[in-house]
Amino acid sequence: MLSLLVTFENYDNYSSFINNTRMKSMFTRIGIFTTAVIVLVSCGGDPNIESAKLNLSRRDYVKALESADAAVAMTPNNPLAHYYRGYILLEQGKRETIPNRAPFFHKADSAFTTSENLYMSQPEQSSEYQLIEVHRTNTWVEEYNASIAVLNANPDEELTNVQYDQSIAHLNNAYAIQPDSLNTLEILGEVYLMKGDNAAALATFQRTINSEGDQTAYRYQRIGQLHIQNKSFEEAESILKTGIELFPASVELVQELADLYIQSNKSSQAIEVLGELVDRDPENAQYRLVYGIQIYSITQTHADELRNTYTSIEDLNRTIREEERKSRPNRELLAQYRQTLSGFTSDAVAAETQIEDLTVRAEEQLKRSIELNDTNSFAYNALGTIYYNRGLAQFDKRNATSDNAAATTFDQQGRAFLEQSLPYNERAAELDGDNTDYWMFLFRVYTMLGMTEKALEAQQKAGL
Repeated sequence: MLSLLVTFENYDNYSSFINNTRMKSMFTRIGIFTTAVIVLVSCGGDPNIESAKLNLSRRDYVKALESADAAVAMTPNNPLAHYYRGYILLEQGKRETIPNRAPFFHKADSAFTTSENLYMSQPEQSSEYQLIEVHRTNTWVEEYNASIAVLNANPDEELTNVQYDQSIAHLNNAYAIQPDSLNTLEILGEVYLMKGDNAAALATFQRTINSEGDQTAYRYQRIGQLHIQNKSFEEAESILKTGIELFPASVELVQELADLYIQSNKSSQAIEVLGELVDRDPENAQYRLVYGIQIYSITQTHADELRNTYTSIEDLNRTIREEERKSRPNRELLAQYRQTLSGFTSDAVAAETQIEDLTVRAEEQLKRSIELNDTNSFAYNALGTIYYNRGLAQFDKRNATSDNAAATTFDQQGRAFLEQSLPYNERAAELDGDNTDYWMFLFRVYTMLGMTEKALEAQQKAGL
């Protein structure tokens, strides 16, 4: 559960509560600020302001605003006139329906900003100046909390579009009164994603990076992800590269760009960008881990293709044997089959060479990562997975060949790779004994190797 707790004291730091799991679920219920109606009495002054204050006390906001507007028209450089105009607009907005508040809040913020600027040009600021940020902050908190309350109203039930729209309206209201809050836009983008409106989410995240203020690598990553989902690969590449220029140490951005290249069948470029990351900090175990895993993920595409080729070889060998068993085999047809088989075999050899080269490079990076940090269970599991998959590849070759001697050799090599994977998988489980996936992996390997007792123990720890 992603928890965002907002209080007056920690408001300026609320962005730190947003973590990278953002789309798993949303927010816990949080407390709400109440804003007291504050009307300060000044000594003497503009009669229009006095009229505005009087009508405020009567809650006649229409007449109060008319008086404030008259005060602004008469003395445009009077910060107090703009202050009361902003305060009246704020109170008017709060009495509107949820979707209709934002325009009032936006005008209120504009009036408050003008008031602040005028106050700053004076040698002393009045108490109203000190209240401007209080009004803004309290209103932001009220709207933000209301948005989160909608999302958490029925945690066991799926949210409806009506609820999402209400939550979105509250966030728009919060942003209207605090337009400097880019994190409000960021959260708004996440709610759009929860609703399934990716176009609105993309537009919202784009607004965050087009706005002034502190930026985050996450926003560029999110925009890149949304472009990738839309198959807009050029736009994704451009925004991710921009993000990397701004945040060169962001592993997530580099990995996202590498993923994009992999999806675009540009594996050499994926390896290049990850290599640059490692070159910047060769002693960084995490960089090595990401690099190794990403290189190995490229081999999986080739491995799938190779597996299909092995299947074709196996099927074609079966067809050839069936034709050869006939009393009068079709020699011309057999020649065609064998020519096709030769082509499949050549494709398999080329794929094997490419996979082997990439796998060796991945192994080197993962082993170096473990040398730099021998307590990362994921690195051990990744290396164990590589050897496990190497074993499965040998079994595929065993199944594809019609040569019994070769089949025996492939089987032995496959088992050897499985045995080689065991120390790494066992170390991963030792470091993170509560990870049932690690024990499930061990159960599978122990079973394939005929290690019954260990398989039963791993099965129990896997929760099976």
